[in-house]
Amino acid sequence: YGFSRSQHREHGSDMADYQYFIVDRQDEVTVVQMRQSPGDDAVSVAAWRDELVDLLTTEDPEKLLIDFERIDRFPSVAAASLLGMRKHLREEACVKLSGLNDGMAMTCRFLQFDRGPFTMHAKADEALASF
Repeated sequence: YGFSRSQHREHGSDMADYQYFIVDRQDEVTVVQMRQSPGDDAVSVAAWRDELVDLLTTEDPEKLLIDFERIDRFPSVAAASLLGMRKHLREEACVKLSGLNDGMAMTCRFLQFDRGPFTMHAKADEALASF
């Protein structure tokens, strides 16, 4: 992937910093690479959700890849709040999730992520190629 939002700013972009993820663009795809998992507490999950809502309302991506490869856990309450992000996506948005470990993938299947704009892929490159 490439630059964090602060690095984008150094290269002339107006992107802001995010605590929980790094944002990059691969052609027409907005790539969100998780760098830190929110904690299990409501405050951490709310902060993570607020950052994601900020990204979605600022970028308004039609093609979005969220890569979880760098983190080893993702609280189920954060996964559930990710489902709530659908209302912040444009109607035709396509969202790919990659790099989920077995536990995270099981949570996403339990929460029925496969219904709606989400599809899951083992690797980010595989997800990018499928857009």
